[in-house]
Amino acid sequence: MPERTCICCRKKNEKIKFFRISKIEDKYVLDKEMKIQNRGFYICKNQNCVEKLSKHRKYDIDMEQLLEMLKELKKEKK
Repeated sequence: MPERTCICCRKKNEKIKFFRISKIEDKYVLDKEMKIQNRGFYICKNQNCVEKLSKHRKYDIDMEQLLEMLKELKKEKK
């Protein structure tokens, strides 16, 4: 099974253990179905990596997208 790497912590794991962020028209959005055919990157499904991503200057992600990732994390914990 192919491995992906988190851009924040550099951990490698299976694709399903990550969020995928894709670039659409100079904006980064959460790719829930992992099907957007554009440039993208992966981030671990944990709060520490999402917080690091919010402070990352290279990837300017809207607050709405970050909140959506945190909401998904809460759903998975239940």
